Amino acid sequence: MTTTDKIFIAAVILLLDIVFFVIPMATIFAAYILFCRPLWFRDFMLNLYADK
Repeated sequence: MTTTDKIFIAAVILLLDIVFFVIPMATIFAAYILFCRPLWFRDFMLNLYADK
C-alpha cells in the first residue's frame, strides 16, 4: 500500500466521521435548544449580548 493510498483512506474515514457524527449532533443540539428552550441558554445569550 502506497502512501497516497493511506492518505486517501484516512481522508475517507475522516469525511465519513464528520458526515455521520458531527453534523447530526449539531442538529440535535439545535433542535433541543429550539424546542426545550433551556434557561441556561437564555442566560448565556443575555450575557453574550449584554452592554458592557
